[in-house]
Amino acid sequence: KEAQEILARVEAALAKGLYRDPDLTLQRLARRTGLTARKISQAVNQARGCSVSDLVNGYRVREAMRLLKESDQTVTQVMLDAGFQTKSNFNRAFRAFAGQTPTAYRRSESG
Repeated sequence: KEAQEILARVEAALAKGLYRDPDLTLQRLARRTGLTARKISQAVNQARGCSVSDLVNGYRVREAMRLLKESDQTVTQVMLDAGFQTKSNFNRAFRAFAGQTPTAYRRSESG
């Protein structure tokens, strides 16, 4: 129950766009939610079965998918707007989440 409440606070902060902060760290997330980094980490692991960075990357990739589908921004601009700092990290997270590269995703969605 406590894990769900902590997760709800974390996800509320992320849903407000906090995931777009390219310098977002677990410490910064803790400060923004008024929770300890340890509590956040444990709650996310327990309730979602993933790491905090995986959770944040999920938000970022969903935003990137939306932008790739709805805008004509370059892939690099989409990457930056979604909160990623490096192309390698973006491509790795995107492929893990969507099962394809950002470019392939855009092609398949623009069909």
